[in-house]
Amino acid sequence: RQISAAAKKLGLAADPSAVQSMIIIPGWTAPPEVMPFWRAMLAYVPRIDSPDEDLVDPHNRGTGFWFERMHEPRPDGGGAIHVAIFVPYEQAEARIAAALWIAWAVVVFNVVLDQVIAVAGRRYIVEAIASAGAMGPYVRIDDWMRPAAVRGFWLAGASAAAILAIGFIGLRLAARSSQPS
Repeated sequence: RQISAAAKKLGLAADPSAVQSMIIIPGWTAPPEVMPFWRAMLAYVPRIDSPDEDLVDPHNRGTGFWFERMHEPRPDGGGAIHVAIFVPYEQAEARIAAALWIAWAVVVFNVVLDQVIAVAGRRYIVEAIASAGAMGPYVRIDDWMRPAAVRGFWLAGASAAAILAIGFIGLRLAARSSQPS
């Protein structure tokens, strides 16, 4: 805000909405062990003032990587990757709200798809057992699961799309109502 005020005094138009930076933070118990991998994958170089912790794009186009030491690996034996995004204060709430709506849509998509496929799988098992017990015709799993997968993707996609639409309409309305009159 102070920079915007100083720019205004000089007759310059500040656009804080254009300011954004991001950093990716891989975590591991021994960062020097994984830094060579990331350095080779990204063609990045060690940052001059912190070569044991940071990799940067030598052309200054990409996101920086800061390696964080973990005291112990996750229960599955892996590390962690965090993404930090820095935006103007005035945009933080809206960005977080948008990210939460997107995360909710992704979760709902996965839950709906999983539920449709799980129910179809259970129905197939019941039908296959009944058919085998009655010496009836062989019940093919494809006949049950392919339509379920298609139905699941459509239902999951529609559910996620509805959540995103409601969320982003809500965000637009909130942004309009919070703007000064």
